[in-house]
Amino acid sequence: MRRGSEQPFGPLWSTAVVIGLGPLVRPDLALFSLAAMAGLLVLTWRGWRPTLLLLGAAAVLPVSYQVFRMGYYGLITPNTALVKEASEALWDSGWTYFGDFAGPYLLWIPVAACLLAGFALVWRKSVSRRVVVLVAVPLVGAVLLAAYVVRVGGDFMHGRMLLPATFCLLLPVMAVRVTKLTSVPVLAIAVWAVVAGGWLRAPYAGLEEPIDEQEVIADERAAYVAASGTEHPILARDFRLFAEMTDDARKQLAAKRDPSIHVYAPSTGWVAYPSANGRDVLTYFNIGGPGMLLPLDVWVHDSIGLVNPVAAHSTTVPGRRIGHSKFAGSNWEVAGLGAEPTEAAAARGQYKQENLDAIQRTLGCPHNREMLDSVRAPLTFGRFWENLIHSVGRSGLRYDRNPEKAQTCG
Repeated sequence: MRRGSEQPFGPLWSTAVVIGLGPLVRPDLALFSLAAMAGLLVLTWRGWRPTLLLLGAAAVLPVSYQVFRMGYYGLITPNTALVKEASEALWDSGWTYFGDFAGPYLLWIPVAACLLAGFALVWRKSVSRRVVVLVAVPLVGAVLLAAYVVRVGGDFMHGRMLLPATFCLLLPVMAVRVTKLTSVPVLAIAVWAVVAGGWLRAPYAGLEEPIDEQEVIADERAAYVAASGTEHPILARDFRLFAEMTDDARKQLAAKRDPSIHVYAPSTGWVAYPSANGRDVLTYFNIGGPGMLLPLDVWVHDSIGLVNPVAAHSTTVPGRRIGHSKFAGSNWEVAGLGAEPTEAAAARGQYKQENLDAIQRTLGCPHNREMLDSVRAPLTFGRFWENLIHSVGRSGLRYDRNPEKAQTCG
């Protein structure tokens, strides 16, 4: 390389590797990686061969992990992408979520002020191609990320999924030199920041039930503060609700020595069903708190499928909140993991035999059995290979959430 021709980004291959890390942080950040890689190629174009080398450097880590994911988990996406049906288009819910984030804080004010500050900085100056690309990359990335979030329907937690896009949008003006031209927008942002931090809130923030009941979007932190009884809940035991639930479950585990599927209902109390896999099994709506508080040798499944493949591969329940639209209750655990005939299980008074039989027929279909083996069978090289080569079809596997409708093997 001739003197004076050094690249402004250091070794290009290392820059490409860093750009490729986006989908390893979150799958949707692949959109930002694409925008950043396009910017890098525009600024450093040297022909097709160097370009392919840069693309290879960017792809080596995410592709390697993708192979691992497909072989270990048997899926081409994280399990949560199945649960949240991340390929579906739910534009109406997404725009509602966008308005729930942007409206309460009057975000058009800081965005407009940032645009004015940015124009003021380049006013009457010639702008190099490098500056144009460096500004365009985060802006394009922000638009792509926000558009994807809106397309999939947003989220159940107020503002969360749009924060990365907001950060990207502000990157070009994170540090603004104060001049006569920029002083007005900078002052406007400062005043807005004080007002927003002190007074602007979502309309349901601060309520006893901090949730928009119509749109099912929640101030989730406030909800957990209320559930925990602690202003700053950090540890699992800080969450009073989870501690009470698991303390009760520990008593049940201690009282029943044989491995069982433990199901609690107000009408029957605790009922233990013999377990066929030698494990104690409990089902909760939330997985994080109970999963941390209960012993490691206890299987803790969530009914909405975030870590439970049985629920993850079922169809959605219409009208439920975004990200929580699937449900497979403890009856699926009793039918799928129980060691006794369904007639004996039904005699315990919690479930009907017809329902348990229908679930067994559904889970007994060859493709459904293979799906369960992909996550429950011992991980051998053969199992890894089977997971890998069938991961595409397995990722598209769905059966009706109503077992009476899903009992045929198609």
